[in-house]
Amino acid sequence: MKNEKFSNHKTTLIVLIVIIVLILAAISLVLIKRNNTLRWAADGSWNGTVNTPKLATGMIAVYWDENNEEINQNSSNFDLAKWYDYSNNKWANAKTEDGSYWVWIPRYEYKIDYKTNGVIQGINEDDSKAGIIDVKFIKTTTTHPASGYIIHPAFTNNVDAGGWDSELSGIWVAKYQMSMEDNNGIHITTSTSAIGNVALSDTVKAVSKPGVSSWICINIANCYENSRNYGDSIGHPEYESHLMKNSEWGAVVYLTHSKYGRNGVEVSINNNTSYLTGGGEGTAYAIANTAQSSTGNPSRNI
Repeated sequence: MKNEKFSNHKTTLIVLIVIIVLILAAISLVLIKRNNTLRWAADGSWNGTVNTPKLATGMIAVYWDENNEEINQNSSNFDLAKWYDYSNNKWANAKTEDGSYWVWIPRYEYKIDYKTNGVIQGINEDDSKAGIIDVKFIKTTTTHPASGYIIHPAFTNNVDAGGWDSELSGIWVAKYQMSMEDNNGIHITTSTSAIGNVALSDTVKAVSKPGVSSWICINIANCYENSRNYGDSIGHPEYESHLMKNSEWGAVVYLTHSKYGRNGVEVSINNNTSYLTGGGEGTAYAIANTAQSSTGNPSRNI
């Protein structure tokens, strides 16, 4: 990371390359619907159920309608109610100016219950079963968990436990594994280390997009540097992008395993032999590969 301090006035993106890029959005924005009759928050504030997605400069809200058409906040038919609904397993999506897609992971506390209907589950009893991860979304100002719960460390100001230097309302995670493009937005297949094991530059860009081959054949040093420099590469150094930490990956996995995600159903691996992000091209990544989705929805609407 460029430094270990993350200002509350900056946005932090975390990258995965088989970079995962997270955006920890710290810039806030209040948006107004086109009809100007409804103001809606996209600033990390509590809406009574969950912390609202925190859109940073250069990000717009997006979702996909019943015809699989992308709708963004500038569309005349944008419907706020369709952007996200965590209670119905629909997580908020956003798009940055380079065309990359991101998913909002709101702040939460959790506990793992290994006992259901009096039957012990988990290690040492029946390792074919996992404990139930009980997630409760919480306000940014909630720093003391409910009895029996743990505030996930990825959202806390405990750096030693995988957190930050301030309490976070949530984090933005790259929707897809990163892939490489040139400066004209043309996809590049990183089939060898000569192509893939390179640093970002004016002609080498990292993006999070579906249906293209992921960025492979790269060492951890370049993963780290490219993740750190992602924000700079798209003209947003304030994003403070960085390679995903174990704690942040854990925050995604626990939410996925909870009732807000797959509810204990294992996520299938992306076994596409061409390493295509989203598990395929055409309609495969958009519609068919629900088993690879964090929510069980078509992968566009996770």
